[in-house]
Amino acid sequence: MWNYRVTLGTWMTAMSGDVSANGLYGYIDNTFYNKYNGADFSFYGKFEAIKGRLSYSGQFSSAYQSDKFVYDKDSLYSKSITTIRPMFISGDVSWQFYENSKSVFDIYGGIRMNIFTNLIENFYKQSGSVQEGQTKFFIDPKIGSGFYYTPFGEKKYSKFFIKGNFDVGGFGLVSFLSFESYLGAGYNLNKLLTLNLGYRYIDVHYGTDTYLIDSGLQGFELTASTYF
Repeated sequence: MWNYRVTLGTWMTAMSGDVSANGLYGYIDNTFYNKYNGADFSFYGKFEAIKGRLSYSGQFSSAYQSDKFVYDKDSLYSKSITTIRPMFISGDVSWQFYENSKSVFDIYGGIRMNIFTNLIENFYKQSGSVQEGQTKFFIDPKIGSGFYYTPFGEKKYSKFFIKGNFDVGGFGLVSFLSFESYLGAGYNLNKLLTLNLGYRYIDVHYGTDTYLIDSGLQGFELTASTYF
């Protein structure tokens, strides 16, 4: 018998790293300090189909990041404004390889579709500016592992739980390297609804002759899950 779980929520993201568009270099360092003064809440969603130890899942997340950067005195430019619009769509197959009364461990593999739009405007020290925009779509293979743990009782009865996962992708086949990690805690309100609070980090290093995204997104994630 198949069981299904839908998770929806918001992801408060910060981002830092090197980027370029059509050969124009930029840098983004959008810290949590900036976010608390003007929080950017991104979307997160996940669908899971579960049958015994086997499960299939699809995951979606997106963000919008914009930041000003001041160059040093030796640079041709005085400052830049960089805007990054990332979107991630993942599909995974997971297998529970270990289970006891309090914990579950699984391994999974799949793909992550990455869509990045880089918009960069660099301002010359004298006057004027130069700007470029470029969008890239690429698909990374990935493998990973996750866990679910109830520290205060058996899974069947405990309302509180801790869960996490980590995967690695790219492997130089598409991007140079990418990985995603998550650690969070949740509370089962009833048999149908669960609240989750966690921290997610996604790092991507992908480049061509004219395009670069070598940066990480991270932040707190608040979601609710329902089962049917």
